[in-house]
Amino acid sequence: MRLNTDKLMEELLKEFKKVDEFRNQFRNDFIEVFTSLLHNLFQLEKDEKMSEVLMIMAQQTISFTESIIEKDRSFPEYRKEEELKAMDDLLAKHQILESYEEEIKKIKQTLNDVVINHYPTIYEFTSFGYRLLDRKAQYYSYQFWSGFQQMKIAKE
Repeated sequence: MRLNTDKLMEELLKEFKKVDEFRNQFRNDFIEVFTSLLHNLFQLEKDEKMSEVLMIMAQQTISFTESIIEKDRSFPEYRKEEELKAMDDLLAKHQILESYEEEIKKIKQTLNDVVINHYPTIYEFTSFGYRLLDRKAQYYSYQFWSGFQQMKIAKE
């Protein structure tokens, strides 16, 4: 019995390590791509504060993406509709429109590219998954844009 427990623990640790490696790679790629984008859009140079903000953004992106994957797989239809409505209400409340700013569109496109490159499961999404991902990407793009605006003002 002990041998099976040890083997199981060893396998679990291997899986945790794979997840950690994946998330570290995602964060590194996210930071690299967004550092370049911030330089191009806002003329911001990478520093300790930016690195910290980008690390938080990367983690938020991992979190909302993995949450959408799980919801798409397991939520019953009525919960999916509730989730979409809640996201629509949030976007409307904050007046986050698709055409709000050209910069937000660029941030959203970059965010989508990074997510799709690391989560090929997205290609298996139902229409709910795609719609929720689009709305979450819009919301977080706006949030990121707001934070970048503040960083730009602070640098001036």
